[in-house]
Amino acid sequence: MKINAFKHLKEELPTNIQNKFVFQSENESEISRVIIRGLGVLDTQMQIENLINWFSIMSISVEKLLTQEIKI
Repeated sequence: MKINAFKHLKEELPTNIQNKFVFQSENESEISRVIIRGLGVLDTQMQIENLINWFSIMSISVEKLLTQEIKI
């Protein structure tokens, strides 16, 4: 994933959650990481529920990108 795609996906999340997501890429590599900070303080069930919710929001954003054929 490229940084521009990640930024677009992150923008769909509520603003209070956006700063939890950190994008890391290594020297123009095809491999990148997304780190989600602050989940460790929650119990396991709440972590899972939050991740499902956030990824669902991001999935909707991907669908919007595909239907609008936005260049990123």
